[in-house]
Amino acid sequence: MAKIDKLPAPVGIAPMEILNLSAAVGSSAAVNHPDDVMVVQALLIYLNPHQRGFGINEGPEWPTGTFDKATAWAIKKYQVHANRLRKNGLRLIEDGRISPAQGKFAFGRSAYIWTIAALNFDALETALLSGHNQGHIEYLCRRFPEIKAMLKVA
Repeated sequence: MAKIDKLPAPVGIAPMEILNLSAAVGSSAAVNHPDDVMVVQALLIYLNPHQRGFGINEGPEWPTGTFDKATAWAIKKYQVHANRLRKNGLRLIEDGRISPAQGKFAFGRSAYIWTIAALNFDALETALLSGHNQGHIEYLCRRFPEIKAMLKVA
């Protein structure tokens, strides 16, 4: 089941709350638990109109919790897009799969970013720059009642 976790961020940035997954979402041997898929879909839908050059017109329209071709396509498109923006920094693995963040913001010898952590970081940045006057988790819970109910947030 998806949950809210506190994840140590990169050096110089305070730990941040993220929507984390219980198991992998994606096309390559992923569990695709409906709650986890719903979180990924909500983050992708939220970022779509706000991330310059992202534009996932063929992505999911609403977080349903069903892993489908539109969700698979949007995950891959996000990973490619995020790496294009992070040319000289920490990168995402472009495998069409999103694993739960474990322990810290980045992993491995090459210091890859967990895709779920990058999605949350970009969503938080979007919330702040869009003047939503709240964090991304609060905004997503308000915009998508299914997320609020699933997370059991008051």
